[in-house]
Amino acid sequence: MQLKNIFSNELIEQYKEGKREFVNINLQYADISMPLKDLVIRDSRLFFVTFRDCDLSNAKFINCEIFYGTWYGGILENAVFDDCAIDYGLFDKTIFRNTKIVKSKITWSGMLGQPINELDMSTSTQFKIITDMSQITPEAVEEIRRQIGPIINSLDLSIKAKINEEIQKDAQKYGVELPSIATEKPAYGARRENADSNSSVYGGNMQNFADMVIGAYNAVHPYKVKRSYQDDNNTGYK
Repeated sequence: MQLKNIFSNELIEQYKEGKREFVNINLQYADISMPLKDLVIRDSRLFFVTFRDCDLSNAKFINCEIFYGTWYGGILENAVFDDCAIDYGLFDKTIFRNTKIVKSKITWSGMLGQPINELDMSTSTQFKIITDMSQITPEAVEEIRRQIGPIINSLDLSIKAKINEEIQKDAQKYGVELPSIATEKPAYGARRENADSNSSVYGGNMQNFADMVIGAYNAVHPYKVKRSYQDDNNTGYK
């Protein structure tokens, strides 16, 4: 079944109106920051989606393809990821309470929420997973950085151009000369020098990269959501 594109504003508005289950949706380039208790996303695709300081208690992600999804802060009490493919995921400063990732495939992801023993991934396939600071070596950080170049190059030209623009601004801000967009070091590599630990470098780099891509997409493709007061005969968007 073909997925239906949905903007984050639409998901939020429908959630506020009482809808809790979203099926066959394609949610991309979104940054969401509000309580989403009991949210269910099923048979869907999440591409560069950040849940920032969200209370996702009792949330369920079922049979979802999640690429560069980040859960920064917030609560995942009794949350379940069931039969999902999670690539380049990040759970940072997230509170785990009876959180489960069941029969899923997890690759190149950071599980830095706490307490880690409240996160059960025992039935899932795992590859290149970082779960505590002892695993965060300079080599691990560099490996993640090397993965980012091809991801950028796979994006639309207009988005890459905007990211390049942000890279130059970032470089000027930190007074660092950076390689081109396709090389190993992304824009936020300059921030490594001011990081307090390898943990902040790893989590910060992944989250900053997600923020940059989401921001670049929305700058190039600003979406307009139909206002709730418009009637069905008014097809205009504001």
